[in-house]
Amino acid sequence: MAELADSPQRDDLEADIADAQDLLDHAIAVAEAEAAIVAAKEAAEALAVDGTDTQESIDAVQDLYDTAVELAEPFVSRDFTARLEAVAKVISNNAQKSLVELLQQQRRQQRA
Repeated sequence: MAELADSPQRDDLEADIADAQDLLDHAIAVAEAEAAIVAAKEAAEALAVDGTDTQESIDAVQDLYDTAVELAEPFVSRDFTARLEAVAKVISNNAQKSLVELLQQQRRQQRA
């Protein structure tokens, strides 16, 4: 296959290829951020919130959230920000409810 000689057409082609690669890299990064947000939300909603959630499971959900924030940061938009805030709220609420339930169970056991 013949090489493309140095020319304005070659420069244009190389610029087009670089632009296409940038678009592809951006699309992959957005998809990874989207997947991380979904994973964090699903994990947060999966917490039992009945006092059986361990600190490790709560920490794991928090780690998923932190990863989602890190991946979404370059693409911060109102949509991602609102979704991340909603996930953070679910994590916080569920962790708090789980702690309250655990404390109530411990009190009941102490009374028994």
